[in-house]
Amino acid sequence: MRNTTVVAVLLILAAVIPGCFKDSHDPYYYDMSGPVANCEFSVLTFKLADGSMLELDINGLPVQEFWGAELLRQSCNSPENWLVLRRRGVALAVIFEAVGVDLPDSTPVNFIGRDGWDPWRTVLGCVPDKLMNLGYLRQHGYIYVGNPGLKDPSLPVDAPGNFAKDPLYPQMEGRSLCLDFDHENILDAQAAAYLSGQDCPPVGCFGQFRYSMLEKYSDGMFGIIEVDPQP
Repeated sequence: MRNTTVVAVLLILAAVIPGCFKDSHDPYYYDMSGPVANCEFSVLTFKLADGSMLELDINGLPVQEFWGAELLRQSCNSPENWLVLRRRGVALAVIFEAVGVDLPDSTPVNFIGRDGWDPWRTVLGCVPDKLMNLGYLRQHGYIYVGNPGLKDPSLPVDAPGNFAKDPLYPQMEGRSLCLDFDHENILDAQAAAYLSGQDCPPVGCFGQFRYSMLEKYSDGMFGIIEVDPQP
């Protein structure tokens, strides 16, 4: 009888202990599933117009539920190639307030992933009006934990012309801080940006403004959120 009791206690402990000591790579622990952010990679880096840099740890900030979109296949010009879904994340309005960014809504904002990709200084030609502005981001933007993904998610990573966006693929899949916008329709997201003053066509590819790899991975690899960027 005593042996049976001991075995029962050991079985209970075996079931309980793993829940108390979660592995650092458990995506259900280091994510946005609770009332506040609890991310494995939780630091965002901001660069202001004067060149000064600020860091913000988003862990502990309140988590809300938002609409978002996920590209299913190329081309991103076709609305039917996007899946609209619900996500949990931290509102950019909360993040900007927490880091102390208090500038006019018209202030442009640029995002550079930790892979170094800077669309504003390349394909957008350093035109401020082609960037998101603080007003739009405060109203619609949020940060969530997700996958940088593949250029075309419907194809394998080794398919001709396809590639993983993240140089740390696949180890950072499901662990990266990404930016998306709270809209129930993929075209509404682009139309709202256009109406807010961003110089982008109201119909077309909006995928380039869904940034990923914004987290600080190490001292040498981190994303940058530039507020009022200077060419």
